[in-house]
Amino acid sequence: MTCLLPTIERMDLLVKVFHRIERFPTVSINPLENQKMRLLFECYGQLIHKVIAGWDDSEVKYVFKTMQTIAHMEQRIQTIAKSPLGARQPIEYFVRCFYRYVCVDPSQKNNKNNTINESLFWLNRILKPHSLAVRAKLLLIMFGPLISVSPVHTTVPYIGWWDLTDTFFINAGLEELGFALYMLFRQTKTAEDKNSISLETTLSFIHLITTFAIILDVILLMEEMIKIPQNWLNENIASLLFFAGDDITHQYFTSKMSSENYAEVAQKLVYLTLIEHKLTRSTKLVYKLIEKLCSSEHKHKLMNELPIAFCEAVRL
Repeated sequence: MTCLLPTIERMDLLVKVFHRIERFPTVSINPLENQKMRLLFECYGQLIHKVIAGWDDSEVKYVFKTMQTIAHMEQRIQTIAKSPLGARQPIEYFVRCFYRYVCVDPSQKNNKNNTINESLFWLNRILKPHSLAVRAKLLLIMFGPLISVSPVHTTVPYIGWWDLTDTFFINAGLEELGFALYMLFRQTKTAEDKNSISLETTLSFIHLITTFAIILDVILLMEEMIKIPQNWLNENIASLLFFAGDDITHQYFTSKMSSENYAEVAQKLVYLTLIEHKLTRSTKLVYKLIEKLCSSEHKHKLMNELPIAFCEAVRL
């Protein structure tokens, strides 16, 4: 319907819809209000994504900025960034629900053939304005493990910040967070595809630089996350790597190898082996990964550390 209207009128119409919402959800410590908030955000998200389907990227960016303003997201993120982890649980849950159900998740449902690109568009809008530390925190708020205490109607779900340091999460606990990293890393594939068109042009050189910058950024982002609030359990780090995919896992270990952290690499490979076997009854991923890592000049030092790491794991 909106495609029949000029661009400016379409955006004005959507803005009017936002402003006519009588009771836009807000932060609450009431569990029932939070359940309503989630349902309302899901409805708003579906409506917004239906309306803006086919719009130009610049128009969608305008819509995103408008939604951010209406929900006071910048102020809420500043509050979270300045507060200790978990000190503002209702605000953290509000931020999670808004970004997931209004922005990221509906794009996955409405664009099944283009899920990653659409979700990535929204994810970049959310993360890019912020520092590395705030981006890491936001990713954990949006996709990290959510703890619900029974009965659900009497408590507000909260982000499992400290649970990551002493509780072994598997399956759904870190799968969404791993997929978020996978989506961010997929941007390097887009750059590589464009780069393959003409390897001798100036443009391709720019793509190479962009690819390297994205890889470095995602690795730094992941390393920042696994230190929040302090070092995670090795099992949780391994689970995150498993769900993030082969490419990012290889780049993560390669960066550790270049820093000569052979003992740490060996230790994490052991835990990755355990996680892969638990989830798939296979160790193909780790086998291929070790093959790649051992093709470098540092292979002898890594091979010396692996038996030690496996022995230590068996003792534990």
